Amino acid sequence: MDESRKQFEEWMDMNFKFREDRFRLFRGDYMSTWTQNMWRVWQASREALQDNQKGE
Repeated sequence: MDESRKQFEEWMDMNFKFREDRFRLFRGDYMSTWTQNMWRVWQASREALQDNQKGE
């Protein structure tokens, strides 16, 4: 598991404990559509932070 996904799952676990199966994966994607969408938002936010740090 890469560091970003680990941080995402830790954050999700602290803030959204209502689903036990929220981290189940199928072919690299989360089976939960809601979790998969949150993962995409997480990735976009990390990319934006990196771009801002580079001054883009």
